[in-house]
Amino acid sequence: MGEDRAPSTMESDALRKERKIQVYAHLGGAVFAMALIWLAIAVKLIWGFDFFRRLNHGEPVSTANAIYIALGFSVLVTLLMLWRLRSTLIFIDRGVEIVGLVTSVSPLRGRGKRPVRFAYEYEGRRYYGAADIPSDLAATLKADSAIVLIVDAKKPKRATPKMKIDT
Repeated sequence: MGEDRAPSTMESDALRKERKIQVYAHLGGAVFAMALIWLAIAVKLIWGFDFFRRLNHGEPVSTANAIYIALGFSVLVTLLMLWRLRSTLIFIDRGVEIVGLVTSVSPLRGRGKRPVRFAYEYEGRRYYGAADIPSDLAATLKADSAIVLIVDAKKPKRATPKMKIDT
């Protein structure tokens, strides 16, 4: 089925698949947060140390209530994770690569990233955007330099630098 397509389409499918794998890898933080909550319950059950005491104004929290807290947190995080995953995968599937123009690179750094502002044209309209890019990659960018962007074909206001997805 994939053999009758043009090579560029097959390459872009391979890139999309690779990006999806990277998106799945970034979900580890949410899974880690849920694991910590359940670990806190295990510590409470095994050793009696109550991490949830602060939630109850210093009074011990019953094990049943701690489990309800963990279940609620797990459901909430899972729903948010699935929503974020779905929206990101839709963005990657709809994404169109275009070349934009860097308008500014901030010298300020936060959590190893630097804000980069860019402008691009899509279907005759001009759009502006910004993204936090890892500092080492942002250091290679200068104002008025070209940058490859992924633009959502159905919502052209949504764009992100390709280098942000590839890292």
